[in-house]
Amino acid sequence: MGELPTGTITMLFSDIEGSTVLLSGLGDRYGEALSAQRALLRAAFSAHGGREMGTEGDSFFVVFESAQDAVRSCVAAQRALSAHDWPDGVAVRVRMGLHSGEPTRHEDGYIGLDVHRAARIAATAHGGQVVLSEATRLLLGSGLPADVSLRDLGFHRLKDIEAPERIYQLAVPGLPEQFPPLKSLGPPAPTVGMTTGVHGFPTVLTSFVGRSVELDKVADLLDRYRMVTVTGPGGMGKTRLAGEVARQVAGRFADGVWQAELAGVADPGLVPAAVATALGLQHSGGGPVTEALTDVLTARQVLLVLDNCEHLIDAVAGLCGTLLPAADDMRILATSREPARVPGEARYRLPPLSLPEPGRNGEADGSAAVALFADRARQADPQFSVNGETGSAVARLVSRLDGMPLAIELAAARVEALGVGPLLDRLDDQFSLLAGGNRLAPARHRSLAATVEWSYQLLTEEERRVFRRVSVFPGPFTLEAAEKVAGAGAGPAVLHLVDCSLIVPPRAGPDGRSRYLMLETLRAYGAGRLAAAGEVPGAAPRSPSMRCRWPGRPRTAWKPGTGRWPPPSGWTPRTPPCTRRWAGRWNTTRMRRSGWPSRWRHGGSCAAAGPPVTRCSPRPPGTPGTTARSGAPRSSGWAC
Repeated sequence: MGELPTGTITMLFSDIEGSTVLLSGLGDRYGEALSAQRALLRAAFSAHGGREMGTEGDSFFVVFESAQDAVRSCVAAQRALSAHDWPDGVAVRVRMGLHSGEPTRHEDGYIGLDVHRAARIAATAHGGQVVLSEATRLLLGSGLPADVSLRDLGFHRLKDIEAPERIYQLAVPGLPEQFPPLKSLGPPAPTVGMTTGVHGFPTVLTSFVGRSVELDKVADLLDRYRMVTVTGPGGMGKTRLAGEVARQVAGRFADGVWQAELAGVADPGLVPAAVATALGLQHSGGGPVTEALTDVLTARQVLLVLDNCEHLIDAVAGLCGTLLPAADDMRILATSREPARVPGEARYRLPPLSLPEPGRNGEADGSAAVALFADRARQADPQFSVNGETGSAVARLVSRLDGMPLAIELAAARVEALGVGPLLDRLDDQFSLLAGGNRLAPARHRSLAATVEWSYQLLTEEERRVFRRVSVFPGPFTLEAAEKVAGAGAGPAVLHLVDCSLIVPPRAGPDGRSRYLMLETLRAYGAGRLAAAGEVPGAAPRSPSMRCRWPGRPRTAWKPGTGRWPPPSGWTPRTPPCTRRWAGRWNTTRMRRSGWPSRWRHGGSCAAAGPPVTRCSPRPPGTPGTTARSGAPRSSGWAC
């Protein structure tokens, strides 16, 4: 018999499928069939260097020094079995399984876990099927017979074997290739390194409207940077965009795309454990979870999506700063109010949905905000359409909502009960109106107020105070103006509010000065908080000399209702959509009740020092750049 091979060998187990049924059918002729099966298999095994280690009934245990020889032996054996003329025309189907490893020599044979694994792999197959392990596939390399290929059957749990096994099937021309599912314990729970595809994302039940440009930009950033953080205020659609990006780029990552939802994690110390759980990893060792994650991800080509990081940003930064240098083929896509600020990170500020062009109201104008409203409104009322009757109101409504997807969806849900016109009229009280959304959504996404509140509560007390104070500005404002209403030390807080996506980054105005802006939804929330804190009287009088003016015009007061100020030279009506109510709309009685000093109730002083503003309109009738009701200049014309 000669010396048995040592080191890495390939083991083959085989037996006849349904041998008991075959015996019952053939009766005395079963022995003839069994002898023929043994002869055919032994001929194929010996022709390719196989060493028969054991035979019991219709089963074989054979070892090969070469994985290529083991595969050729199986192909030859299956072809011989298929071509044989069996007694009474029965079909004798033999299942075969291959596994490569380093079993331990013992007496006249082999022992060890690899032997048991090979037997379990063979037991998953069906008659006529040849399956093999990942270890055997790796040893084969490019050594498959020219006409034979492999079919990946995925990971499977095997009886009494702890780690799942990736199993492949030999596809041989002229032989059956379609078989029932393997007779394993089933696929394992999704685990990084063992399962491909997209994991952890909720099933999407609504259409993805607009955002094609944003989708491509984020996908492109993932090509060029190790980490991309999509930032924006709550309700801007960061999570949905990240999910769509993940599905679009999933083919780039051989080990899959995995989402870790962090919104429900309250303790920063649990971030690594939450990520490990999302990856399907069970950490049972005594070492830190971060080290275990690093060990697993080092050799993996994976995209990790970290959703809702804002309340854990320091812990997320620490984890990403550890994983990225250790795992060269790993990418991270995060969503947050602010970036993690780690090496290799690119920030993408998610803008609002595109708004209607002035004078164009229908869905055909290419406005993503109008398209989203129409789509979600039809879910509430299938008869709804954007037409000549509703188009203008819809355009004004989505503009007043700043193109914010969550606000638009919550408003669309009210269409059936209110209609577009009444809905638009009631937006002055948008925080109580836009509530009661998807009952299955997280609590912070069921109402507009809860969404903004989530971000507000994450601020420090000083940042909250500054946020409230700068909400008095109805339009763009300079850092100097912010310091006049919020105090000389407000600068750092303003800059952090920009970083946290609660203030729009500054842009140069016509006079060359950089000005910040608050989205109307956030500004209205801040104004409400300002009033609730009893700070309205204290916010405005800080700058009694401030007056609103047109850029390039003298610093003088506008008198509400006169309509005498023509637009400045070069001004166009394509301005930011939020138009604020002028102080003139707040009559003296209402202003007095709000606690405004008399000098702020007369003379058309700057709306930055005026009452809380909640009303906006995309392009009001009458004088270009004025509000529909008061005739005051639009906020985009103010320079404070």
